[in-house]
Amino acid sequence: IDTPGVREFNFVDLEKTEVQYGFKEFIDHMPCKFNNCLHDREKGCNVKQALEDGLIPASRYDSYIKILHTLDIKRLAPKQRDNLLF
Repeated sequence: IDTPGVREFNFVDLEKTEVQYGFKEFIDHMPCKFNNCLHDREKGCNVKQALEDGLIPASRYDSYIKILHTLDIKRLAPKQRDNLLF
């Protein structure tokens, strides 16, 4: 999923829980403590712990989070997207 030179993908049908499988750095730390863990806010998350331990590069994790946020934004109605502040 994270490909150099590609700015954006259009994965409207992709579920947020599927994004993690595109990041090979996450695989050794899955399954996570929680079945539906998105590795963003959950306390006790194996992936977040690996990030803190330096086992997952911060740049890769940041790319993962950006994709999750992009999926959220893409699913909003056009008027809702227009009202977002960046």
